[in-house]
Parts: sequence; C-alpha cells; structure tokens
Amino acid sequence: MRIRNSFNRLFSLLCLLLVLLLVIQADPSVVRGQTEIAEPVNLSRSGGAGAPAAVSDAEGVVHVTWEDRVLGTMYTREDGETWREPVQVAVPFADAQPLLKADSQRRIHAFWRNAEDELLYSRVAAANFAETDAWTVPQVVAESALALAVAVADSGRLHLAYVRQLETAEAPAGIYYRQSGTDETAEGQSNWSTAQPLFLSSYYRSVTASDAHVDIVLSDLGRVLVAWDNRSLDQVLVTRSDNNGQDWQHTPVIVDRREVTDAPGAAGPATIRVATQGPDVHLIWQAGHEGLNCGLYHSRSGDGGQTWEPRQQMWDQCFQSIQFLGIHDGLLILLLLGADNSFTVAWDGQRWSEPERWPAFNQFVNADTFQVVALGCRQAIMRPNRLGVVGCDQGRNPDIWFVERTLGAVDDWFPPPSSWRGPQQVMFQEQAADSPFQLSLFYDSQERTHLFWHWPR
Repeated sequence: MRIRNSFNRLFSLLCLLLVLLLVIQADPSVVRGQTEIAEPVNLSRSGGAGAPAAVSDAEGVVHVTWEDRVLGTMYTREDGETWREPVQVAVPFADAQPLLKADSQRRIHAFWRNAEDELLYSRVAAANFAETDAWTVPQVVAESALALAVAVADSGRLHLAYVRQLETAEAPAGIYYRQSGTDETAEGQSNWSTAQPLFLSSYYRSVTASDAHVDIVLSDLGRVLVAWDNRSLDQVLVTRSDNNGQDWQHTPVIVDRREVTDAPGAAGPATIRVATQGPDVHLIWQAGHEGLNCGLYHSRSGDGGQTWEPRQQMWDQCFQSIQFLGIHDGLLILLLLGADNSFTVAWDGQRWSEPERWPAFNQFVNADTFQVVALGCRQAIMRPNRLGVVGCDQGRNPDIWFVERTLGAVDDWFPPPSSWRGPQQVMFQEQAADSPFQLSLFYDSQERTHLFWHWPR
C-alpha cells in the first residue's frame, strides 16, 4: 500500500507540472537562428598526407597545403563553394609546416623553421600561391625560433614574437620581438626591425619545441601585447608596448605561477593566450589551482593591459589547444580543442556564453568508407560567420580534412531571457490519493486560464 501511495503521489505531481507548463505562454516574436555544420571535405584523397597548414585570405578564400609522403608539398584552395583538385607545388617552405598569415592587401605570409631552427620568411599574392616564382626570396628573420606568433596590422605590417633557444653573447636566450618595415629591398624582401629582447632567461637554452609557447596581439589603440610561458619556473607572463612596438615595459607582468597550495602533480601555468576586444585585453591559460589537476583560467584588463583583474576559473579541465579566433558580430570567440570534446565559447564584453560542443572537430564518419575519422593536427580558421578546422586523419592512410560550421548570431550565443514563467504550486496534498486525480483546464474570453481538479478520497 505504501508503494502504491508513493507512486500515486509522484504521478500526481508530474501531471500537475505538465499542466503548468502548458499554461505558460511563449513569446512567438522571438525567433532564434541555429548554427550548422557542413559535411566534412576530404581535401587530399590520397592517403599518406600530413603536416597541414591553412589560412583564409582577405577575400575569405581558404588556402591549404600539406606534405604528401610520395609527391611532396601539395596545395588546394576553395573555388566558390567547391575545392580545386590538389596540385603539387614548389614553394619556399617545402618539407616544412609553415605558419601562414594573410593581410588586407591580398597577400599571404609564410614563416617556417629549417633543420637548424632558423626562422625564415617569404610572401606571395594570394591569387598566385601555387606559382613558384611569385614568392619572394626567403629571408632569415631569426637565428633560433622554437615557437613563434605573428600579428598582422591593417597596414600589412607584421609583428613577430618568438622564443630563442640559442645563447650567444650578443643575443641571450629568451623572448624576442621584431616587426616588418614598410619599405622593401630590390628583391622585394621586407625590411625587418632589429630584434628586441622582451624577456631573457638561461632556462630557455634547454626548452623543447613542445614546451615553447608565445602569443601576440594588436589593439585598436596602437598597443602590442606579447604573452608567453616560462615552463621551467611554472610561470606565464605578459608585456606590452604602448607605441606600436617601439618601446616595451621594463618588467613583464607575472600573470600566474605555481602556488604553495597547489598539489605536487598539478599542472603548472602554461599555454597562455592573449586577445583584445576594443580597449579590453583578455588572457586565457591553463593551470592546476584550487584543488584541480588542470583547469582553464581567465583574466581581463579594461585599460589596455595596465592593470589586471584577479584570475577567474573558467573550466575544471584542460585542452590540447586553446585559441582566440577573433571578433564575430561583436563577440570574442574562443575555441577549445580537446582529445575527446571540442567547444566554442564567446565573450560579449561582460560575460562568457555557455560552451557549445562540436563533436565533428574531434571525429566524424567518412561518407565513403563509413569508418570513423579521428581528427588530429588541427588548425582553426575563422572567416565571416564561419569557423573551419583543417586536420589530418590519424588512421593508417591519413588524409587531410576540412570541417566547417556557421557561427550564428548573438542570440545563438546569448539567448534572450525566456518568456516562460517558472512552475507555480497550485495545491499541495499531504495524503496520496488511491486513484489518479482529474484535471480540467480552459480559457475564458479574456484569455484567463482556469484550472479545476477533483481529488478522490
């Protein structure tokens, strides 16, 4: 009998809740758009492909290169809504995986490291990417660069930050900065400024490529900000220039460091990223604080990097890659690529949106073979209202894939307040009925709702 009464009570409460939800009226004027993901595209269709590099040019056209184990460097680009057949190309960065950047003058800039860890640079008009002679003569812009980051100004000027491992009397190991000039040499090469040390430490002499990390961003106010890791001391730092890279802070700001309360095995602060949104500057990094083994943290500056708010925990886990993608519809977009899950998050100037999960950035089904493609070596590309990821299949015969989704409108990231009212208790009966109660619901001519019920004794 007790079980029966409990069941009747639960059934009654569920029925009452259902009726209340039916009473609540939604506002039909609110129509929300939806983000969509396109069918993944196999760019290489050959197997044996790896080391992809991708960039979206000033026209929003995506260019992709990769290394084919038989043919060497391959290249394709979008042609309208489709992709061109891949072609073998002879480019300056053959056999290397470059960092590609585009500017507003319809040019694409390539940075790559050779076997001696020297950093080289060349550029080409985007329309002539596949033409060997269209590229400028490669320049050595750094004797040593285990990691690098490049920001492109509206004028086309390049701002370069890099990690130097090589230690010499003239240039100790550390974090360095250079910028390209507006003049060119007779060979069409860029005039680069003298390398400026931003932070020197002998610890960088033994840093590995996997642990070297630096990031750079430009603000609308002529500021340049550089953030980097110091893995040997479990620190992340940031510095700024208020005059477009001419002069820099004397003492960089230590954003975060290992704390005495951190667990011995917790992750030290690392993989810091920097972005701007108007006068605001944002820092994102990963660390193990507050009892976490590894989590995601955020700090914001409302005055261009002069002062910083206390760090705030964003997530209780870490990711393989965290990347600020830029501004979309006034929102700052953050991409988090994990081993099992990937997410996009947006900042509207005051708050972060709820994370949106995108499984296709991790794996999907090959429409030709019906086998699961696990996506690795991923690179993100943002262009107007679209976010794309280029990656390589981690299977036995790897191909290069392109997956893209729309970014949607602001309401997709920050839905307006719901027009639905919360549930309201109409009646509470302490004693359960022996049989289900009966409900009657109707509306009168003045659109008032009336609810009647009969509770059996």
